[in-house]
Amino acid sequence: VVHCASFSKTLSPALRIGWIASEALSDTVQYQKFVTNCATNTLGQLTVSDLLASGYYDKHLKSLRLGISQSISRILENVVKYFPADVKASRPAGGMSLWLELPKGTNTTHISNQALTDNISVAPGAIFSSSPIKYQHCLRLNCAVAWSPRVEQALKTLGKLASQ
Repeated sequence: VVHCASFSKTLSPALRIGWIASEALSDTVQYQKFVTNCATNTLGQLTVSDLLASGYYDKHLKSLRLGISQSISRILENVVKYFPADVKASRPAGGMSLWLELPKGTNTTHISNQALTDNISVAPGAIFSSSPIKYQHCLRLNCAVAWSPRVEQALKTLGKLASQ
């Protein structure tokens, strides 16, 4: 078993620090890291190490989870407000996204492309399947954003596009 993770989603995408844990493959993983990467973000690693040792990281995660949960709730309220009534939304127990299911036949790739013209980025469902049509009517919304009038306007725009 090899367990891999990153601090990119919980601390900072620019940090680019992750970790691998595998008792059986420890020597192999260390060797591969050594031969494939000649530059390491030592300062970033030391900073993360200090955060973990101090207990601050756990406090940070609690705060982050609460903030994302509140953001998901607010975005979901606005999906109900601005999207067609027949849109179904799943609220995951964890994570930072909402999965929307629009009526069958809706092309969310087209909606995504139209939204990009207004600098709105969403993930069309088709990119989550090897079948180009399996989730073509679904859309994933990233909810790890601070609420603002721009976010509300983006949801209004997406709702209009979903209604067409």
